[in-house]
Amino acid sequence: MLWLSGSPKPRNFAQFLRTCVSSNQRHCWSYAWAEYVKKLNTISLSNNTASRRIEGMSAVIIVQVIQEIESAPLGIFSIQLDKSIDVANCHQPLVYIRHINDGIKNCE
Repeated sequence: MLWLSGSPKPRNFAQFLRTCVSSNQRHCWSYAWAEYVKKLNTISLSNNTASRRIEGMSAVIIVQVIQEIESAPLGIFSIQLDKSIDVANCHQPLVYIRHINDGIKNCE
Protein backbone atom coordinates (compact mmCIF):
# COMPACT_ATOMS: atom_id res chain seq x y z
CA MET A 1 0.00 0.00 0.00
CA LEU A 2 2.83 2.44 0.65
CA TRP A 3 3.79 2.56 -2.99
CA LEU A 4 0.35 4.00 -3.77
CA SER A 5 0.49 6.65 -1.08
CA GLY A 6 4.00 7.63 -2.17
CA SER A 7 2.93 8.08 -5.78
CA PRO A 8 3.09 11.71 -6.93
CA LYS A 9 0.04 11.17 -9.17
CA PRO A 10 -3.27 12.10 -7.48
CA ARG A 11 -5.86 9.31 -7.56
CA ASN A 12 -9.55 9.17 -6.85
CA PHE A 13 -10.95 6.44 -4.62
CA ALA A 14 -12.08 4.18 -7.49
CA GLN A 15 -8.62 4.30 -9.08
CA PHE A 16 -7.02 3.59 -5.72
CA LEU A 17 -9.33 0.63 -5.09
CA ARG A 18 -8.88 -0.75 -8.60
CA THR A 19 -5.08 -0.54 -8.32
CA CYS A 20 -5.11 -2.31 -4.95
CA VAL A 21 -7.31 -5.11 -6.24
CA SER A 22 -5.46 -5.58 -9.52
CA SER A 23 -2.13 -5.72 -7.69
CA ASN A 24 -3.55 -8.53 -5.55
CA GLN A 25 -4.98 -10.55 -8.48
CA ARG A 26 -2.06 -12.95 -8.39
CA HIS A 27 -3.15 -13.86 -4.85
CA CYS A 28 -6.72 -14.75 -5.84
CA TRP A 29 -7.31 -18.31 -4.73
CA SER A 30 -11.08 -18.45 -4.79
CA TYR A 31 -13.61 -18.08 -7.57
CA ALA A 32 -15.60 -15.57 -5.51
CA TRP A 33 -12.63 -13.22 -5.23
CA ALA A 34 -11.95 -13.46 -8.98
CA GLU A 35 -15.60 -12.58 -9.70
CA TYR A 36 -15.34 -9.61 -7.35
CA VAL A 37 -12.23 -8.38 -9.20
CA LYS A 38 -14.06 -8.65 -12.55
CA LYS A 39 -16.99 -6.62 -11.22
CA LEU A 40 -14.68 -4.02 -9.73
CA ASN A 41 -12.84 -3.58 -13.02
CA THR A 42 -16.12 -2.58 -14.69
CA ILE A 43 -16.43 0.59 -12.56
CA SER A 44 -16.51 3.63 -14.81
CA LEU A 45 -13.80 6.16 -14.03
CA SER A 46 -14.73 8.90 -16.51
CA ASN A 47 -14.51 12.48 -15.30
CA ASN A 48 -18.24 13.00 -15.86
CA THR A 49 -19.17 9.95 -13.79
CA ALA A 50 -16.84 10.89 -10.95
CA SER A 51 -18.07 14.50 -10.98
CA ARG A 52 -21.73 13.44 -10.90
CA ARG A 53 -21.11 11.09 -7.99
CA ILE A 54 -19.19 13.72 -6.02
CA GLU A 55 -21.90 16.33 -6.64
CA GLY A 56 -24.59 13.85 -5.58
CA MET A 57 -22.77 12.96 -2.37
CA SER A 58 -22.16 16.65 -1.63
CA ALA A 59 -25.85 17.45 -2.01
CA VAL A 60 -26.81 14.63 0.36
CA ILE A 61 -24.26 15.74 2.96
CA ILE A 62 -25.46 19.36 2.81
CA VAL A 63 -29.09 18.29 3.30
CA GLN A 64 -28.12 16.06 6.25
CA VAL A 65 -26.11 18.82 7.95
CA ILE A 66 -28.93 21.36 7.52
CA GLN A 67 -31.50 18.90 8.89
CA GLU A 68 -29.30 18.11 11.89
CA ILE A 69 -28.78 21.80 12.71
CA GLU A 70 -32.49 22.60 12.28
CA SER A 71 -33.46 19.70 14.55
CA ALA A 72 -31.04 20.74 17.32
CA PRO A 73 -33.04 21.57 20.46
CA LEU A 74 -31.20 24.83 21.26
CA GLY A 75 -30.85 26.11 17.71
CA ILE A 76 -27.47 27.64 18.54
CA PHE A 77 -24.52 27.05 16.24
CA SER A 78 -21.20 28.59 15.22
CA ILE A 79 -19.53 28.73 11.82
CA GLN A 80 -15.80 28.85 11.12
CA LEU A 81 -14.47 29.53 7.61
CA ASP A 82 -11.01 28.57 6.39
CA LYS A 83 -9.25 27.61 3.18
CA SER A 84 -6.91 24.88 2.09
CA ILE A 85 -4.72 24.53 -0.98
CA ASP A 86 -4.88 21.22 -2.85
CA VAL A 87 -2.22 19.48 -4.98
CA ALA A 88 -3.24 21.52 -8.05
CA ASN A 89 -2.55 24.74 -6.09
CA CYS A 90 -6.27 25.61 -6.04
CA HIS A 91 -7.92 27.14 -2.99
CA GLN A 92 -10.59 24.95 -1.42
CA PRO A 93 -13.00 26.63 1.01
CA LEU A 94 -13.61 24.86 4.31
CA VAL A 95 -16.65 25.40 6.52
CA TYR A 96 -16.82 24.09 10.09
CA ILE A 97 -20.20 24.13 11.81
CA ARG A 98 -20.46 23.36 15.52
CA HIS A 99 -23.68 22.91 17.43
CA ILE A 100 -25.00 21.21 20.53
CA ASN A 101 -27.23 18.23 19.94
CA ASP A 102 -29.28 16.51 22.67
CA GLY A 103 -28.10 19.05 25.25
CA ILE A 104 -24.69 17.47 25.90
CA LYS A 105 -23.23 16.31 22.60
CA ASN A 106 -21.01 18.85 20.83
CA CYS A 107 -21.15 18.11 17.08
CA GLU A 108 -18.84 19.29 14.28
